[in-house]
Amino acid sequence: MRLTTADLKRYRRLRFMTTPRGMALRDDAAPGDQKTPPAPELTPGVVERNRATLELIEAFIRTLPDEYTRQIVLLKYADGLTWFQIAQRFGGTTPEALQQHVYAQLRKFNEKK
Repeated sequence: MRLTTADLKRYRRLRFMTTPRGMALRDDAAPGDQKTPPAPELTPGVVERNRATLELIEAFIRTLPDEYTRQIVLLKYADGLTWFQIAQRFGGTTPEALQQHVYAQLRKFNEKK
């Protein structure tokens, strides 16, 4: 399974989705989190696909070469910041450079699979 930018964009939501039985997908999930929109009806197949995607995203994050890149990915896809906001936090770089850096790491990750 290839990891796409669309999958990364779903990371925040996937971390907080719950199963049909109301059990969290992850130990740190926050059911009813006000920042997360309500989840659609979750069938066992959807839950399994979500778990697989979440595991793939977390594998991608673990394989990133340095803390700098991990922070960029987490700020963008877990915290929901824009590329511009992240560039402002780090200073000395452009939003486009950050985006290209992350996308290059994503391509490398997918080539290894």
